[in-house]
Amino acid sequence: KTLFQQFSYPKDADKISQLLKDSDLVISLLPATMHAIFAEEAIKQGKHMVTASYVSEAMQKLDASAKAAGVVLLNEVGLDPGIDHMLVMKAVDAIKEKGGKVKELISLCGGLPDPAAADNPFRYKFSWSPRGVLVAACNGAVHIENGKILTVPPGSLLQSVEASKRFPTMRLEALPNRDSVKYRDIYGVPDVENLCRGTLRYEGWSNVMHALQSLQLLDQTALTNSDASQSWSHLLQYRLNTKTNNANDLKEALVGFLQSHKVKDIDAAIEAIEWLGLLDTIPLSNPAPMDALCTVLQNKLAFKDGEKDMTPMFHTVLGELPDGTFERHTSRLLAFGTPGGDSAMAATVGYTTAAAAELILKGNVKKTGVLIPTTSDLYTPILNRLHE
Repeated sequence: KTLFQQFSYPKDADKISQLLKDSDLVISLLPATMHAIFAEEAIKQGKHMVTASYVSEAMQKLDASAKAAGVVLLNEVGLDPGIDHMLVMKAVDAIKEKGGKVKELISLCGGLPDPAAADNPFRYKFSWSPRGVLVAACNGAVHIENGKILTVPPGSLLQSVEASKRFPTMRLEALPNRDSVKYRDIYGVPDVENLCRGTLRYEGWSNVMHALQSLQLLDQTALTNSDASQSWSHLLQYRLNTKTNNANDLKEALVGFLQSHKVKDIDAAIEAIEWLGLLDTIPLSNPAPMDALCTVLQNKLAFKDGEKDMTPMFHTVLGELPDGTFERHTSRLLAFGTPGGDSAMAATVGYTTAAAAELILKGNVKKTGVLIPTTSDLYTPILNRLHE
């Protein structure tokens, strides 16, 4: 039996208790910032809960109360995070069972359009939160390379991109994804010398996004200059410190600016900027550049009827065994959406979340509190269910 009920937060916050009352288990696929709100109520009512999001600080704080109530709060059971954790830990545990030590761990994933649908200068279309994609491009990152911790400061991520040949038939690039170093402890690999969790994009994505970032179009602060906020053309003139109504003059100023900001493929960047209409006198939909850009990208980078998305995922785990030999575990997942049906992103996240929920409902999760699927009692049955 499926029931749909309209709910708006925080206006309907007083309805949360009633929403959960008749459920056996709570599955939250809401924005990550809302999970803890529902988890608190789930604990009060003794309901188990599943999410596909990273464990937030607010969620982690509920660990003790969830354990006291005998409640399972199972998080990070989607695609990334989710399937990535489980495939990695299966390899890590296999190496440890032989007395080995993990020396290298690379985990890459992306949500992309199918190659046939990558028909724009970004080679990208949105299969998840557009704003989340833009915010992620501004993040910093830390990872381990040759035994040393490398730090990518916020704002420099797009310049740290490297070509990836993990899927040889596709021209992809990889960017480090936030804090990889903490997974040395989470995955239990203290001897690892190379550790990186990264994001996959088609080649050229980072170049174009770096150009937009250099123009401060990823700023989240509202513009205070009334002239700049009139239109995209006015905003670019403001950023370039020039005034002109001539498109060619504006483009010439843009070339010099992008050169000074070390944008590698200037022609590709300008093609993307023109394609978005940012050289035109189109009004901004929002005074904050990022939000205004998000509106433009949502319209321009939407999937068309009949198109499908794709989720490439790659892992390699290298272990050194006691006899001095090495053992490498490699896995690849390449899922495609169904035109008119489920996207690859929806399927890989949804089926994984459903498998985790089923495991709990059958009484096969014995631990309680805030959990992620990095132990064999969780990842083995969930992976087996997905295989079925």
